[in-house]
Amino acid sequence: MNGTQQMNGRLTELYRSVTTSTLEGAFDQIRTRLAELTAELRSGTPQGQALPRPIQAANAVNLVINGKGNWVSIAQASDGGVATTSQEGVHSGFWTKARIVGVSIVGLATITATVIAMVQCPF
Repeated sequence: MNGTQQMNGRLTELYRSVTTSTLEGAFDQIRTRLAELTAELRSGTPQGQALPRPIQAANAVNLVINGKGNWVSIAQASDGGVATTSQEGVHSGFWTKARIVGVSIVGLATITATVIAMVQCPF
């Protein structure tokens, strides 16, 4: 800023010191996510198919990057083949039992406090 409190000029360079451990941590997370993505794509691609289908790739990216849509695949050997099952559609939504109980307690406490306040301070 200059003397008249106005911005003038422009920013041409900005430097920030970053420690080696910060960069190593970032690169480690990137490497881990890429390995998880590769594993998800390989596990979702049928044998003999070169590339996964677009929906499989989208699901793998969603799982690895966002952590949503987790699924469990169980494979076990059977007579002359492999039987596989997968658990789908299990989502633990926002309203868990603990949150419902907590919201109920807070709601009742608010209503009770409002009634007490109205009794103590008549209009």
